[in-house]
Amino acid sequence: MKSFPAKTIYIALCLCWACLTGNSLEAQNKSQLAFEYYRNNEFDKAATLFHELYQQRKNQHYRNYYIQSLVKSDDLVTAEEFVQKELRNNRHETELLIEQAYIWEMQGDKDKAQKAYERIISNNTYTTQSVVNLANNFIRKRKYDLAEQTYLTGQKNITGENFYYHLANLYSIQRKYEEMTEAYMDLLASNPSYMERIQTRLQNLSVHDIDKSLNSILEKALIKRVQKHPDKSVFSEMLSWQYIQTGKYEDAVNQAIALDKRYKEKGRRLYELGKIAANNNKTETALDCFNYIYKKGRTSPYYFPARLIELSEKYKSITQKTTADTTQLKELEKLVISTRDEAPRKLQYPLIELLAKIQAYSLNKPETALQEIDSLLTYGYLENNEKYNLQLLRGDIYLINDNPWEASLIYAKVEQHNKENPIGAEAKFKKAKMAYYTGQFEWAVAQLDVLKASTSKLIANNAMELSLFIKDNTANDSLQPAMSAFARADLLEFKHDYNEALIVLDSIIDKFPSNELVDDVLFRKGRIKEKQGLYDEAVTLFSKIVSGYGYGMLADNALIAMARIQHNKLNDEEAALKSYSQLLMNYKGSIFTSEARESLRKLRGETPNVDRPQKKNNKSQNTNNK
Repeated sequence: MKSFPAKTIYIALCLCWACLTGNSLEAQNKSQLAFEYYRNNEFDKAATLFHELYQQRKNQHYRNYYIQSLVKSDDLVTAEEFVQKELRNNRHETELLIEQAYIWEMQGDKDKAQKAYERIISNNTYTTQSVVNLANNFIRKRKYDLAEQTYLTGQKNITGENFYYHLANLYSIQRKYEEMTEAYMDLLASNPSYMERIQTRLQNLSVHDIDKSLNSILEKALIKRVQKHPDKSVFSEMLSWQYIQTGKYEDAVNQAIALDKRYKEKGRRLYELGKIAANNNKTETALDCFNYIYKKGRTSPYYFPARLIELSEKYKSITQKTTADTTQLKELEKLVISTRDEAPRKLQYPLIELLAKIQAYSLNKPETALQEIDSLLTYGYLENNEKYNLQLLRGDIYLINDNPWEASLIYAKVEQHNKENPIGAEAKFKKAKMAYYTGQFEWAVAQLDVLKASTSKLIANNAMELSLFIKDNTANDSLQPAMSAFARADLLEFKHDYNEALIVLDSIIDKFPSNELVDDVLFRKGRIKEKQGLYDEAVTLFSKIVSGYGYGMLADNALIAMARIQHNKLNDEEAALKSYSQLLMNYKGSIFTSEARESLRKLRGETPNVDRPQKKNNKSQNTNNK
């Protein structure tokens, strides 16, 4: 056998590869050109190329586009001849038979086409997959009635199989919401495990519900099913969910109570609904839920968790004023103490955490707060994360009480014992922020840059934001005085000493009117005014950022903050609509676009997801204490 030199073999292989890749590239270019012709409605040109590609590759994808191109260019004769030729090789191929019938229909012979469609359906092999495939072929031709007939015939011919989910999707395409809803109800009756999937589907559909009829149709259908099948809990649960989605909290409470009594849930459903209501500023609804739980007595597993939410909401309400009412705070302190004394020791952690914050931040009783924490640390039953969270709170209390050295030691100790978990990263971040508060900017940046690699995404983002903020505003010595004052204002805000913080922030604008920190100062002031419950003043400050610093990094932050206040606090829906719309129009890359879009849907009467967590604020120069 004759041997060839290695160089000769290499050249031959290269030539073969060039031929192969050349053909491949030619086919790829031809395919791209064919689809471009098709998209541009140049169907004659597209048909020629798709035919060539099909002859070369025998790919059904190209065959289907060739037939469609012929039909769209009204060359029905060629299309029919081609389909008949293809059917000689496979006379039972469903897709070709549908194409043939469709061509007859386009030629005006509708009776012949309809008989062919009926024959295709009756001759189907009737497996689950064959039914779905056949229906999909009809859907692609927008033959929705034939797709429906296929599903219904499949249900009759396949024992134990139903196509309710597919039927519901088919009806939704046609916006036949009554039929769609009934299909979903039938599906739930046969398979309750579909409930979450159906809920997600309904939420998405409600966004595109032009005439806003879906919610009414769904509610009526659910009430009817609940009355007809009181033994099927899935319908009652769906109705409760629907009331929450549409903001009918009173109806949701009544439904939740009925379910609780029927299934002896000990208040679980009311507790969950109360949490949702509290998160959506529906305080009265939350109290209705919790009062039902309280009537069950302290033996209910939800009694003290509900009491904690109620007390936390009261604290928030009292402190969201320009000057918190000391009498109210003292009464709240007594309530928390009495609840703590009644609660089992293993449930005391969150109550003492709240109590310590009230005493340290609002009643100027840091020593008392520390005693409460130390007592629980010594005698309480605590998980590790609870123990270290309380230690971090101890550090915070020392910091607000002007003892940064002791705070630093506590943070360091927590970090040392939690090097591989988020609590350790949080302790390190608190150390870095303390350095920032006290003007140790270089050391703070060094610590923050390490935290950029934290496994906690939130800590990593916050560390990066604060690091960039410090670097940008300490680049030269002339910026240092303004930055030091700004950090001091942040510390005062951390201490809840809002009036002093505002005085320091105003001094920055007075002394450094052209400093780059001006928009940050306005943002901080707006945030403080919001915490004080001065919502109109907060909106004015945020609007100054949008109008005067619309190009800056804080503009979208200011817009979303302004919109939230207008929407949730001032109930000024028209103003909120404008703010959300402005954010979507002018700041398309903002991380707040999804929140703005969802809020717009809610304001326009579309169904929002009221219990979906909001995205965290990751805006890079919005810095630290978001």
